[in-house]
Amino acid sequence: MERRNFLHAVGAASLGAATLGSTQTVTAQETRDGREVVTLENVGAVSPSSPIAPDDGFADLRWLEEGPLVVVRVTNLDATGEGSFKWACEVGYDELNAEDIGRRLIVFEVGGVIDLENTDIQAERKNIYVAGQTAPSPGITLIRVDAPGLEFDEENQFVQHIRSRPGDEISGPSDSMVVGDNGFNVCFDHCSVSWGSEESMSVNASDHSEDITFSNNLIAEGLFDSPAHGGDDQRAYGSLVGNGADRTAILGNLYAHTWSRNPRLKGGTEVTVANNVWYNFERGMRIGGDVDEPNYINVVGNHYRDGPDADTDRPIVYTAHDESDPTISLHTSNNVFDDGYTLVEPDAPWQLESDRIDEYWPADFMPIDGDPYDQVRLHAGARPADRTEIDERILADVENRTGTIIDSQDDVGGYPDLESATRDLEIPDGDVTNWLVQHTRAVELGEAPPGEGGSGPPEIGGTRPTDPDGDGTYNDLTGDGQTTHDDVTVFFENLEDDAVQNNVDSFDFAGNGEVGFADVADLLRRV
Repeated sequence: MERRNFLHAVGAASLGAATLGSTQTVTAQETRDGREVVTLENVGAVSPSSPIAPDDGFADLRWLEEGPLVVVRVTNLDATGEGSFKWACEVGYDELNAEDIGRRLIVFEVGGVIDLENTDIQAERKNIYVAGQTAPSPGITLIRVDAPGLEFDEENQFVQHIRSRPGDEISGPSDSMVVGDNGFNVCFDHCSVSWGSEESMSVNASDHSEDITFSNNLIAEGLFDSPAHGGDDQRAYGSLVGNGADRTAILGNLYAHTWSRNPRLKGGTEVTVANNVWYNFERGMRIGGDVDEPNYINVVGNHYRDGPDADTDRPIVYTAHDESDPTISLHTSNNVFDDGYTLVEPDAPWQLESDRIDEYWPADFMPIDGDPYDQVRLHAGARPADRTEIDERILADVENRTGTIIDSQDDVGGYPDLESATRDLEIPDGDVTNWLVQHTRAVELGEAPPGEGGSGPPEIGGTRPTDPDGDGTYNDLTGDGQTTHDDVTVFFENLEDDAVQNNVDSFDFAGNGEVGFADVADLLRRV
């Protein structure tokens, strides 16, 4: 089976309440203060709200399946100290009594604003999954994140549903969220970043970073003329992909009010930029320079939208090379842009490719069919079903062609003041795929989280059904991520069971308000 099909079969639990039997059974410890160990299937293979899944890029998230994970709970909104987010990211496995495990799942029993008070977070630990979707509403927002920023700088790191807003009350230029020099196999998905005084979301590579994915993020309002820069020049940057970064995928993100670096792809980079939306930028995508290595770039199916600070006289894609520099192999197709724009700088020393450069295209990624604008606007950023006022305002700017590039967070109302919340997390023993997926569906689709009616249907015929196509009905009765004749048989044999009859919405395939033989026939037609 091709890798994409494999991932979507295994990871289809991400669209339903499934427990896909793990190859290793580990029971969680009874005590919260002790070592709490769980297993997890690849929850990055399918995204509940977006056609673009975290695993569709170059980052391979199957490391989540390779063994147990120790649960690390964030229990307060403090800047530092045990139970803080900074501690959860930075604490060593030896201090967690988990050196034999070497993988962590970070979950949140608090929601609100974490004021880092001019400190940074440097996650220099391997195998970290930050599951921001587990936080109670309003989710997790970081402010005053000092240089270098919220940095992930190791192998196998996956971050979802976090907001980072450094602002200018810090000591020096800070990225909102960044892959560090040693980042390898890193994915940022469904995050919201703004008010960075350097870049907003970047790969600070030095010939080490590779296999990076930015997917479904809201990247906005970098600071332009800010005292946090040290007064040297203007910024309001979007994304940087540093020299020699191998295989970076920028997929399905929404950029707004980012003056330059949309994105900046330095020398020797291999990047696919696809199905993103850009609004109100002056300088678009600059490629090349700094190192004498060729670039290989795919620019496919993006939407470029004019705004008050835009310069439509500048080409969107331009180069830092001259004729003596290495080759830039560039493929562009199916991009949408407002009248007045030119997509590619004319007469530059491009090697224009008529066909997609498949060697540097994520093998598992199928682009959105047509203009991505509506789809990206709906799903971009942290917690699309539980957005804060700042994200709502930025999205309104994009829709109404309003707003402007800013110098300070004070230009748009200042740092957020969100009400804090707490929620005890009752994490199941053993495999937590179903539990975590329902948290994701809650913040992306507005469904109830686990423990509040959001646990999905019970077991049917000894297995827990899943919803592979995300339509709200559980047409995979056997729990293997596919709809086959075996599912029809299981459904027919258990048609009168209470588990089926008491979950009409889950099994009303015919859409007639009840569960009966019409639904068996409709399910058969789906095979």
